[in-house]
Amino acid sequence: MCSIKKIGIYSLFLSPLIVLIIFWYIFSIDIPWYDDVMVLAFTRNWAIRGFDFWIIKQLFAHYNEHIIVITKLFFWLNFKLSGYVNLSYLVLQGMMLYIAFILLFIKYTSSRGVYLKLMTVFMLANLTYDEGYLWAMSSIQNFASLLFTFVAIIYMAKSKISYSFLFLCLGLLSSAQTLVFIPVWVLGVQYRGKITWKIVGLILAVLTFYFSGYQKTGIQPDMNSILVSFDKERIISILTFFTPPFGSIGKTFTLIYFCFECLLLLIVYYRIIIDFKSQQFTERKIIIASVLIWSSLIMLVTVIVRVEIESRYLIYPILKTTCIYLYLNEMSPSVKLNKVMFTMSIFFYLSSFFPSIVKAKNTHLAMATLKFNLLKNQATFYYGTDDVDSRKVNPYVSELKATKLVEIPNRLNGRIFSHLLLFNQISNEQIKSVKFTRELSSSISQSLSKSNLIVKNIQVDSMSPFIVYQKALRTKNWFETNFILLKSRNKSLLFNFKCNVPSIIQFAQDPQYINQLIIYKNMVPYGQYDMYLLGNSNEFHDLNNFR
Repeated sequence: MCSIKKIGIYSLFLSPLIVLIIFWYIFSIDIPWYDDVMVLAFTRNWAIRGFDFWIIKQLFAHYNEHIIVITKLFFWLNFKLSGYVNLSYLVLQGMMLYIAFILLFIKYTSSRGVYLKLMTVFMLANLTYDEGYLWAMSSIQNFASLLFTFVAIIYMAKSKISYSFLFLCLGLLSSAQTLVFIPVWVLGVQYRGKITWKIVGLILAVLTFYFSGYQKTGIQPDMNSILVSFDKERIISILTFFTPPFGSIGKTFTLIYFCFECLLLLIVYYRIIIDFKSQQFTERKIIIASVLIWSSLIMLVTVIVRVEIESRYLIYPILKTTCIYLYLNEMSPSVKLNKVMFTMSIFFYLSSFFPSIVKAKNTHLAMATLKFNLLKNQATFYYGTDDVDSRKVNPYVSELKATKLVEIPNRLNGRIFSHLLLFNQISNEQIKSVKFTRELSSSISQSLSKSNLIVKNIQVDSMSPFIVYQKALRTKNWFETNFILLKSRNKSLLFNFKCNVPSIIQFAQDPQYINQLIIYKNMVPYGQYDMYLLGNSNEFHDLNNFR
């Protein structure tokens, strides 16, 4: 019976980790997504030029606020080993980094109690940050930073400052999130009595190096815009971001649990200050407290500088909540309390599971649509604003010479035509590889066989409104997929509907899904098109008809 119990516990422990791999297998696609093309361009330059000082400068160059050396090296190693960068496999490698972090985190933060270990794995293996499981650059960048920073925390807690500093630097070379940890690291080193002028000098040198190219990125937060953005809707968004299960139960529960967790957070922070002053920190307390403070600081920075909070940042609220529970156990170990915390982790995991699947489906369809458009047109035409009339700039794509090096911008900007051109050039090199899979996703293949002409001879030109077309479909099945196809003599442009992610309360009140689509003028080259609805839904609910 004992062995059966152990098998059951191990199976329960491994189940959320196995679900992560299944999640990747179902939804991941090998297609350049957003900033992936910039790292692919770097890999291409390195392959052409070889390793020299110019490549070293590109390796350490800023991208937005980050220095992504580790991400670039992962892309390069994949290219050298297989002759091709499979972005889906890179996502899997990033997930392996994250699973390594989870196992290491459990080893150093959970006591021998089985409920704490189960609580931690169900909290951290949550599916809510789906971007990290589907987007290659984001996966490597964020999970490498997380792993290296945590190893730096472990060595700091063990008073092995040299090793800790080494992994701190590796974290900084992964993502700017580690930059936020530096004040916490200095405080931890000071607590261990290891602070010296040498360490202070090294930190100053690292910061000087890190910020030497920062002004070139164009990331300069406008404080007036930030303050104006704090309206009612944004405040609710922040509250939803702050605590699990991130609004999946409804706004009322979100507000109640937010207040409850804020109280717990204040209690834990008060106890951390007491333990710090009274020199009662154990190794485990140092590790938990460091991760808690670090994740809290990242959340604070995120809500200030990010108008829209992407799902990849939800990893830090999850870490914060997990650390609160773990520190409460350090304050007052109790099997009953551990059972309650384990129950809460299961509740959070299950309540956010389905919304996460719907969000992943949306991302999967968007990536599949991009793949279709690249295969059919050798280009994507999207611009972020209407400031630039992209249709007067030709060609959308031009063949890169085999030995031509490309300039890599420090920030991808849809208003700059050269950036769009670079995206198309690099993406086309990717899809022309013999190792690139050209088959369309099953959702698109099935939808193509169910096309229905809905509008004929649509003219898109300079006189068209900014929003050319918008539509909503009501469906009872979340897995139902629908697309709009614009077809001309020489172009086929596909646009996917995005399914809303209702809370459990909303779905109970109205068990339907609204799938929305908006086509902007800057997504479509000027010309005349026939419009088709692809899929199996005929139940239209107009937001606005074609204008």
